[in-house]
Amino acid sequence: MLIRRILGNLAKQDWGTAAIELVIVVLGIFLGLQASSWYERQQEQALEAEILLRLQSDFAEIVADSDEAVDVHQRILDGLAILEAALRSGVVRGEDEAAVAYSLGNVFNGDPGAARSPTYAELISSGRLRILSDKDLVSLLERYDERVEYSQTHFTHIRLMQVEYEKEFHRQIRFAELVRIEPRGYYPGDVASYDIQAMRDDPEFILALSRLARFQTFFQIFHQNTQASASEVLEHLSGDD
Repeated sequence: MLIRRILGNLAKQDWGTAAIELVIVVLGIFLGLQASSWYERQQEQALEAEILLRLQSDFAEIVADSDEAVDVHQRILDGLAILEAALRSGVVRGEDEAAVAYSLGNVFNGDPGAARSPTYAELISSGRLRILSDKDLVSLLERYDERVEYSQTHFTHIRLMQVEYEKEFHRQIRFAELVRIEPRGYYPGDVASYDIQAMRDDPEFILALSRLARFQTFFQIFHQNTQASASEVLEHLSGDD
């Protein structure tokens, strides 16, 4: 072995040969460590590239879902606004009946709020967030996740407040089918009919309508905020910022 030869040369006081062989040993160790470090960096870079693709897929889906949620809440709000006007006039115009029925059937839609990025959640739980070398991206991901947590907390509170008006709101509406969704017990499905005159004469229904419209506005605003944050992440990942 080389180490044994070095020791032998030292014992024979062959300093020159021993020094050369020692340099060879040290150089070999250094090159080995460099090769190992290079290989690890290559592996981390490949893993980071895969993670970036997964994040881009996550946030493309999140932005699309958020856009859809904003549109759904706007559609509900539009229908509720038509209903409020109809309560004043006493008539729902024929062309508005579908919009009103949609809102009546979906105002208790149990919106869960924006979703977390599964890839980001995995990075956090596994302690591998350090793999991302782009610190600006990390900051954007953290900001989005904070907004999701904030909105989900408020969505839970709003849904609980919605329940307080469920009975008053639904008693003037007949559904084609009553199906309960756990755990909140909302009635989804198609509206078979509703009594506009009974609604006009029911102050509790009118109050419930006003409150539920406000809750829909809150839902929409929270979705718009998380959608804006998700869009920032997606633009950064796409190199458009």
